[in-house]
Formats: sequence, structure tokens, C-alpha cells
Amino acid sequence: MENKMVEYRKKFELSQEKLAEKLGV
Repeated sequence: MENKMVEYRKKFELSQEKLAEKLGV
């Protein structure tokens, strides 16, 4: 269960970074 949470968190953080790049933040 914990591994899934870690994976989800990593994916979420990565998508947030890509979003920030697109917005030019």
C-alpha cells in the first residue's frame, strides 16, 4: 500500500513540475 502512495506522489510531483514549465513559472 505504501509503495503505491509513494509512486502516486512522485507522479503527481512530476506532473506539477511539467505544468509549471508549461506556464513558465
